Amino acid sequence: MVLPIYRTVAESSTLLLTIALLQMVAVVVMNQKTTYLMDTFGGNDPPDMWFGIRSKRLYDYLAGIGVEGRYAYLDVVKWDVVPTIPTYSTLLGSLLYKECKKAGISPKLSLVIVLAMIGDLFETLGCGYATKNFLATPLTGKQMMIVSNGNKVKWISLGTGIAMLAVLFMKNLMFPREYGKRVVAEGAIKFVPKAESENVEESSSKEDDAKKEK
Repeated sequence: MVLPIYRTVAESSTLLLTIALLQMVAVVVMNQKTTYLMDTFGGNDPPDMWFGIRSKRLYDYLAGIGVEGRYAYLDVVKWDVVPTIPTYSTLLGSLLYKECKKAGISPKLSLVIVLAMIGDLFETLGCGYATKNFLATPLTGKQMMIVSNGNKVKWISLGTGIAMLAVLFMKNLMFPREYGKRVVAEGAIKFVPKAESENVEESSSKEDDAKKEK
């Protein structure tokens, strides 16, 4: 279900640029909201920036920023859920899908970004629930474990995905012939694995020979 979305965006420069611009706007606004939260209410980095979230630390943080600070943090949470998480996951996933196809390896590797998105949602929604229901309905130990693990999965998956994207981008840039060849088909440039491109070139040469004989 997600791979077709990545493929569609990766094959369209317009869609890719649009998603990139939306992500830039989302990041700028998120930074403004986070800076306001930290500067106005004296808090340190919000839970989204932690690696692993413990119950005591979370509730100490929420108590420290006060009522107005919790409203400000909820605003950060809402902006994180939409549009930040959908845009960064679509952008990174599509770019990784594109580089995998150019390198001739399985584009399913781009699903690592889906893991990051799922983990981010569990973390963000869990912290949002804890904030909205501060002290009234605290998170249980099991719920806190899900939130914390989601946070860890987010950072590990993002780090892995970005590292793969960087490596594949450099390899495709420096050694394009080794990892795949560009084939012009139906007016569009497509990247195919080396073996497939050789078959395309062979069939093209056969068609040219047949036309000459006629």
